[in-house]
Amino acid sequence: MAHELQDEAVRLAERCRDLARDFERVRKAVQQLGDHAGWAERGTREKGLEVLQSAAGIELPDFADFEKRLRTEIGTWLGRFRQAFLDKLFKSCKERGLSVTALAEQPPTFSLAGLGLVLDFDKGVAEISYGRERIDRMPLKTSELLERCQALHAQLEATWPGAEPFFTQLLGAYRARVGREGKAFGDRVELVDVLPELSLSFAPDAARKASPTAGGKAPTLTLLTRAEFAWLLDRLAREGALAQQGLRLELGTATGGSTKDKKRVLFLEAGMGGGQYYLSLRFVEAVS
Repeated sequence: MAHELQDEAVRLAERCRDLARDFERVRKAVQQLGDHAGWAERGTREKGLEVLQSAAGIELPDFADFEKRLRTEIGTWLGRFRQAFLDKLFKSCKERGLSVTALAEQPPTFSLAGLGLVLDFDKGVAEISYGRERIDRMPLKTSELLERCQALHAQLEATWPGAEPFFTQLLGAYRARVGREGKAFGDRVELVDVLPELSLSFAPDAARKASPTAGGKAPTLTLLTRAEFAWLLDRLAREGALAQQGLRLELGTATGGSTKDKKRVLFLEAGMGGGQYYLSLRFVEAVS
């Protein structure tokens, strides 16, 4: 069908070229009729009538039929492309020793190397995420996509300081946050509000001790991303390290209306129930 459509496209293009000449002739004749000087001349009016009479018999190509056949061909091609891409994706993952699991069909969603991967075959792009937080967006090219997923996974892994250090850092960030909000230890604070204090604990000593700039402004602090925060919390849960130092970390689930504002919640993929949005955290005394 592809060759037939190509031949038909050539015929349509030639017909459109002819029509363009015909309609240009009509345009000029009508334009002259709109001119006062032209209208005053009998010959101009008669010529305009003649051109319009001939234009009434112009037949337009059947674009509707061509559009329908083209749409069918594109759908067929897209199906073949989709299957070929998925076959190559799974084969390449196997060769690289990467785990890949199908999660949903519409849109095609996978878990690849611990990351979320959503494929948009219509637009030809893939979206890479963690905890439903987009990390990157790139063309559907298998090798480049897998290399990027591996690199992003390594970047997330690099943020992990270890279960005990992270627990201590998060506890310190929580203490600072409840103090800032005038709350008591054990009260809940929202997860996203802890990010600035937690990010400070991840910053190099030089950055934390840096003096204000010449303009009197404090040095810019690079915040942990929401994806990195979700990764750290998931990792802490997977290692069974939610209770340390006589304290236990409790995360409050987001329910009802609190899940509507996705900027205020975090989706955790592993541990703590997994596959759920969380809104808050607190530390309480661990019960033996």
